[in-house]
Amino acid sequence: MDGSLFLGIMWGIWIWATFLLEKGHPLRLTSAVLSLFFIIAFPYQLSVGGLKLQCPLAVMLAAGYLFLARFSGFALFYRLAGVWIVMTGYAGLLLFEMYDPVWILADRTFCYSILLFILVHLIFDSPLTGIATAVIGTAQGEIIYSLILMKWGFSQTAGAPPYLDMIGLFLAFQCGWGMFNHCFNALSGKVGAKKEKQG
Repeated sequence: MDGSLFLGIMWGIWIWATFLLEKGHPLRLTSAVLSLFFIIAFPYQLSVGGLKLQCPLAVMLAAGYLFLARFSGFALFYRLAGVWIVMTGYAGLLLFEMYDPVWILADRTFCYSILLFILVHLIFDSPLTGIATAVIGTAQGEIIYSLILMKWGFSQTAGAPPYLDMIGLFLAFQCGWGMFNHCFNALSGKVGAKKEKQG
């Protein structure tokens, strides 16, 4: 079922943030509340001027914009340029896929989330900035794609369950990469400390 991957990952994030993170961790409350809200809002849609939006997409956009509002000057411009790159790339991929669907050889969800993961890591060092940029860029790309299809007389819900699956898998890749980095740094620190003691 489309969307089950997204729901499973959001459920996992909620359990991790609620029960496994330290109580003083700055991301604990935000992660728990957002993931629970995504689970609750999953089956609902909004309609804005004939454009249908899945509710989690609107929440993701709002959360991403709130995150970007903390920056100003060149830092904000740099992040907005990243959003523009992700948005145009994602909307272009969707349009190209509609024109020639055969070019995607593997699973669409997996391919898009891996491409997004690589692109975000090429642009940004900060994991939170990368997540916010990826979410805003792909959400806006979904909206552009839906508006283009509306112009041709087709109906497409922006942020439909297949999109949410792709974003959920991207978040899982980001979390997995972050845990790998954390473990690697912890092991490197222990090895360095042992070498200093031996030397």
